[in-house]
Amino acid sequence: MGQGESIEGEGDQSGKKMCYYEMLQLEKDCTQEQIDKAYKKAALKLHPDKNRDRDTTHLFQACQEAYTILSDPHERQWYDDHREQILSGIDPEAAKEEDSSMITPQDLIKYVDPHCYPGGFDINNKDNFYQVYRELFIQIDKEEELEEDIGTDHILAPNFGDSGTYIEDVHAFYRFWEVFSTKKEFTYADKYNTKDAQNGRERRFVKAENRKERQIEKKKFNQSCRDVLEFIRKRDPRIIKYKKEKEEEKARKKAIEAEKKRKLEEAHQKRREEYREKLRQEYEQMEEEMEEVVEIQNTIICEICNKNFKTEGAFNNHIRSKKHKQKVAQFAKASDKSIKQVNDEQLVKLNEEIEKKEEEKQEEVTKEIQEEFVNEEYERQKQKKLKKKQKKKQKQMAKMQYDSEDEANFEKAEQDDEDAEAEGEANDSDEGAEGEESEQEEEEEVYVSRNKQKASKKNKKKSKANQEEEKKTEEVSQAKPGKKKKNRKKKQVYVNQMKTNDEDAEESKDGTEGEEIPKKKRRRRAKKDKQADDGDEAEKKPEFLCRVCNNKFVTKNKLHKHLKQSGHSKGN
Repeated sequence: MGQGESIEGEGDQSGKKMCYYEMLQLEKDCTQEQIDKAYKKAALKLHPDKNRDRDTTHLFQACQEAYTILSDPHERQWYDDHREQILSGIDPEAAKEEDSSMITPQDLIKYVDPHCYPGGFDINNKDNFYQVYRELFIQIDKEEELEEDIGTDHILAPNFGDSGTYIEDVHAFYRFWEVFSTKKEFTYADKYNTKDAQNGRERRFVKAENRKERQIEKKKFNQSCRDVLEFIRKRDPRIIKYKKEKEEEKARKKAIEAEKKRKLEEAHQKRREEYREKLRQEYEQMEEEMEEVVEIQNTIICEICNKNFKTEGAFNNHIRSKKHKQKVAQFAKASDKSIKQVNDEQLVKLNEEIEKKEEEKQEEVTKEIQEEFVNEEYERQKQKKLKKKQKKKQKQMAKMQYDSEDEANFEKAEQDDEDAEAEGEANDSDEGAEGEESEQEEEEEVYVSRNKQKASKKNKKKSKANQEEEKKTEEVSQAKPGKKKKNRKKKQVYVNQMKTNDEDAEESKDGTEGEEIPKKKRRRRAKKDKQADDGDEAEKKPEFLCRVCNNKFVTKNKLHKHLKQSGHSKGN
């Protein structure tokens, strides 16, 4: 039996619905590729352009419906699960008296079928798409309200609306029913009657089994509601229009973005071409300039004749020519006088330039010397201030550490220095008045500085060393009367040396190191050096002798120490 005959035979059966698999001559486990091929064959055979009768048009619409259901995996699964019920058109639970007026999962199956709204999408027809499904969901919402407790405020579900409903309200309707869960008890799904139970154990068993059946029926109802919702969403003209507008908006934005990108790319390409053209022009200009430079470098010019020659041979031939020689002779005669004048002017200019350069160099050297001098003066003043601070700290420390014994020794040393100074003045009375006055002033300055140095040095010595030095001085003065005079001379030599050092330091500070020393100062310095040498030689000679062991000692203090330790005091 052919395909057309099979489809027509199915169409002639009144009271029965056509199976989608049989309509397209497919098996239940067919693939999507087989479904596409079968639909293509049926559509070519039953297309209204080739068949004008109404039955063929009805069959073509049925083929389209079958292809739509079977091409969607979700709808195909639902169709396979409820295929027998859809084809039979009989409600198996219709005989039940309990809850017979309420919508059941089996009642919702017929709404997953395009034949349930024969009026199509025309709102003027009675059973149109919007009216059928609007009434269905209103009825479900009313049943839910009846199941709620008395006194509870019921929240109305969003209305399905019609073709003129705003898209926001349409989305609200679908969002509400997507998460819908019924509150109905589904008592008609009970498997056993509790009245038939003979004891409590059977009653508990019956209730548990009935509870399971109710839960199963509740899940079926919720799933059936979602299946119906998904079915109408795919066919809702408002959703289709919204998706189409969204896609158009997305495509429009994509086109705008592509246009912007294209314009931006064109602008970038234009800038790149302009930059390349600019580089090319600069390169060509550079090449022309280089060619001109090379040409000028390779060109030989005769300035007398004002001619250019590209080769050296041509230039040599020109030099040997009569015309060149004649012009050279004429130029030499005409410029003999001017050459001398020009040479003199050039010489004067040259001398002026040399003098100017020498002056600039001299100014630079002077400036450098001044900068060095300023830096050295700054460092010198800085060091001077630092030394003053250090000396001040040393004096303060010396004053704090002095005890009564150190003060007595210091006063005695000052007295000895005054005696030595008086004797030195008597010995040097032969010098002139002017020299004596200058020496006295210098000696006073040296004496003050020496006392300061002595104070700082004595701070470091121990009191025992000071006592031994004092005994040594007294013993030496008592041993020989002439020794005091020698000590005074030694004192004078030391003062002169200190004075000379101070003079040298002052000369170096004032920057007069390169100046010549006066004759008086040279003579005075030589005399002081000689006296210092004599004092050193006298000091080196041993003057104290132990009569027992014949050992010689430089000081009497050491001799007494030797006598105490060795026991030679009786022999002496």
